Amino acid sequence: SLSERVPCDPASLHLTRATGALGSSRAALTVNSDGSPTVPCSIDGKGGNLALDTGAVVTVFDQKEVADFHLVETASKLTARTPSGRVRPLRLAEFDHLRVGGVAIPPQQFAVMDLFARIKPVRTYLGINTIQVYDERLVRVKRNVWGVLGSELLFERSAIIDLGRMILYLK
Repeated sequence: SLSERVPCDPASLHLTRATGALGSSRAALTVNSDGSPTVPCSIDGKGGNLALDTGAVVTVFDQKEVADFHLVETASKLTARTPSGRVRPLRLAEFDHLRVGGVAIPPQQFAVMDLFARIKPVRTYLGINTIQVYDERLVRVKRNVWGVLGSELLFERSAIIDLGRMILYLK
């Protein structure tokens, strides 16, 4: 077998040198409060994060998170399922000044939708006092997460994900 012929010590792998020689840039991954890895991004110089999701076919931005950028959105006939399981329509928007990590992404269209479930309170009234309870299935804690970085952009940018060192390499 290959492992018998070529010993591989994970501690000796140094992707930074190898990927640097190939022209890749590195971006530090962080773990969000919900446990998902995120990568820094920016639009028009304003910084945020994208959740890294290799199972997502396309990169999708949340409508409310990118509303401040006044992107021109166009309707599509496509729908997609959100992380909370809701099916929502996809719109398309042209992103001209997107950076993922330190890598400038050429102007292109990305999907935009109502991606994240909003916190919706379920109220229970007991006599004079009011108790407010939240349905945990509707709560999505996110910290400056603008959307989901999907596999199409990872493939396009020849991504290498090093979860051991929490680094994303992109060309």
